Amino acid sequence: MSDFNIDYEFYNKNGYDYFILSQIFNVRKKTLINHISKIRKKYPLQKDWIFTNDLNIDGRIQTVINEECFLFMREVEMKQTRNKIELEVLFFEKRIAYYERVLELEKQNLNYEDMNKKQMQKYFNKSMSTINRSISLAKKYGETYYDNLGRIVVTKKGIELIEKKLFKREYSIHLQRKLAELKKECKQLNENML
Repeated sequence: MSDFNIDYEFYNKNGYDYFILSQIFNVRKKTLINHISKIRKKYPLQKDWIFTNDLNIDGRIQTVINEECFLFMREVEMKQTRNKIELEVLFFEKRIAYYERVLELEKQNLNYEDMNKKQMQKYFNKSMSTINRSISLAKKYGETYYDNLGRIVVTKKGIELIEKKLFKREYSIHLQRKLAELKKECKQLNENML
């Protein structure tokens, strides 16, 4: 890799293929195929990350990834750590901030609403015992109240706190949805400018 010169400008326009990725990450093609197929399955909301391209010299169609997927691989997927979910959340938060700057939007918080136990169980898709344990975190921060039927309700802030601290996978999915919306908005803006 030391004597290999990479034309990043070309790859940013046309996508990164297995050959260049194996040079950059210093791994075999089979390892890359495993990582990319894992990304494709795990992040279905990011459909534009992986695509096919006919840039191959001999005219064969090849799989390539775009710049955002390359950044994801560099910052999350190829890191040797046990807890990648925190890196994943950080990556999606940075990408959301990037698109908010591009679209000149103020920082928008994710939309949450006050929920009782049953609503939380449906929203998070967790067992009632898990929901009860999570409510104790919201109580600790004073983010609960009782409705007029005597049921405990967790505030918007409490739901956000629970999602960020305890249910990081669900938080990551929430961030992915927001990122997909912002990318769609950015794409529409670009099309309208043409």
